[in-house]
Order: sequence, then structure tokens, then C-alpha cells
Amino acid sequence: MNLKDKHNDVEQISTMKRRKLNLIEYAKNGVSAVNSTFYRFPLTILLFVALAIITIYRIEMPYEQLKYVDEILNRITAVIALGVPFTL
Repeated sequence: MNLKDKHNDVEQISTMKRRKLNLIEYAKNGVSAVNSTFYRFPLTILLFVALAIITIYRIEMPYEQLKYVDEILNRITAVIALGVPFTL
């Protein structure tokens, strides 16, 4: 290896370290933003999580079971969806 190759290797390592630091900073900023959003709108986020869980449950439930609880799930979904604007 000559001096130029060693210099290029050092530059590549320093670039990789900077990228890693940038990724860590982006992750910290992302977690901070999610945290502040959750503290600002906790009930809204919980309602959306509940809606997502109910929707996934309805999609994955076999039809034979769904016909017995479909009306109840429709009403629960509607109440939660209508409650979201009141939490803002």
C-alpha cells in the first residue's frame, strides 16, 4: 500500500464514522419528536393504536366468527373514530 491508498482508507473510515454519527443523531431526533408528540397528544395516539388493532383484528378474523361480532366491532370503531377529534 502506498501513502495515497492509506489516505483514502483513512478518509473512508472517517466518512463512515460521520455517517454513523449522523444516523445516531437522526435516531435521537426521531425518538425525541415521537416522545414530545406522545406527551402532547397521548389520548389521540392511544385511540389511533386502538383503531389499528381493531382493524387488523377484523381483517384477520375468519368470516364465521366475524358475522357474530361484526356489529359490535363496527360500533366500537365508530365511537373511537368519532372520539379522535375531541382529543385534539
